Amino acid sequence: MLIQQNGSADELWRNNQDDSNYLMVNLLRDVSTSGLGTRTRPDTGAIVRMADSNGTAFGPVQEVNGGKAHGSQRTSKIHFGLPSGPNQIYHLNIRFRTQRLHSHFLWFPHV
Repeated sequence: MLIQQNGSADELWRNNQDDSNYLMVNLLRDVSTSGLGTRTRPDTGAIVRMADSNGTAFGPVQEVNGGKAHGSQRTSKIHFGLPSGPNQIYHLNIRFRTQRLHSHFLWFPHV
């Protein structure tokens, strides 16, 4: 991440940690005329919340977006850290822009 502030030197922040304790979520909306998913785009505005296997929510509520400030752009993928590691069951709640709520249990076996 490049940090720029008025009157200060630019700083480059880098995370060199290499582990599998995260999940990347890519929520896509089907915009094909056939409804078969042949054309998709990010479902901007969808909201995601993650919980542990007991249903205890952790981390922030995250929204699919393309940018948060003037002159900025970010990926539409959502990043969640996995505090108990990848060998646990997690609960993912997704509210799409259509207001449909999907709830999934996820298990990430360590490979």
